[in-house]
Amino acid sequence: MSYKKETPIIYQIAHLYYNEGMTQEKIAEQLGMNRIKIHRYLEAAKEEGIVQILVVNPLSQVGDLESFIKKKYKLEEIVVVPALTNNEYFIRKSLARSASKYLSENIQDGDCIGIGWGKTIYETLKYFQPSRKISATVVPLIGGIGQYAADFQVNEMARQFSEKINGEFVPLYAPAIVDSESIVKALFSDKNFEKVSKLWEGLDIVVVGIGGPIAKDTYLPDTSLSDNDLKILINKGHVGDILFNNFDKNGKICNKSLTKKRVGISFEQLKKAKKIIAIAGSLRKKEAILASLKSGYIDVLITDQIVAKELIGNKQ
Repeated sequence: MSYKKETPIIYQIAHLYYNEGMTQEKIAEQLGMNRIKIHRYLEAAKEEGIVQILVVNPLSQVGDLESFIKKKYKLEEIVVVPALTNNEYFIRKSLARSASKYLSENIQDGDCIGIGWGKTIYETLKYFQPSRKISATVVPLIGGIGQYAADFQVNEMARQFSEKINGEFVPLYAPAIVDSESIVKALFSDKNFEKVSKLWEGLDIVVVGIGGPIAKDTYLPDTSLSDNDLKILINKGHVGDILFNNFDKNGKICNKSLTKKRVGISFEQLKKAKKIIAIAGSLRKKEAILASLKSGYIDVLITDQIVAKELIGNKQ
């Protein structure tokens, strides 16, 4: 059946339905037609090519994104996970599945592996199921946060990881933040802490998340921070952190006094690692991921497709 004479009205109805988001009932009411006729015209719009529906496979775009970002930010590797939603829960699950697979394929016998904290790392370690036993050493990269949620109990996370690969676990029994720099120095003068610190100097693989900007609804272990520390971070333009190394949009530390009270690997030690793998996604963390890339903190990035598109659009 030809609708040539009715093309203008078909286009108008298709425009109202697809572009303006009006219901068929509202269109019928506005144009003084019955709903059955509106439905027939919408079908005709598809038959006549006025409406063309394109189904895009997100996987087909991932390769191009990975190549572009790898070159732009001088990365060793990048894994872009397809994302059809910006819901952080679903993105985190997708990142964790891809990251666990990446780790299974890249960890070797004899490696010294440093484990970070956070929701994404926690999820990754839950999905991590190596196909073989690996003789490696696993060490936490920072102290814990009291009775905080499981994803900040980095000792337990590192222990479970070492158990899965049948490796050696070296614990770090200390809080992530203490009251003063002198306490940090005293802790690291202990022989047990010295062992951990020496391992940090020669890490083969580091697995970390990237924290986002501080906000009222941010999932942040701020129970260990003073109001003054938080105020300094905000005033200095805090956009994110890696292992409580808090930085601004240029990747520069934005609260040096707080950094001195950390019981964890320093950025200087972190950069000595052979491969730093960062697992992070969602638009909320876009600026933090970008700052990490610009500063050269990362060798391998595992992120989602939505963030990847933002990274391509950024002008360094």
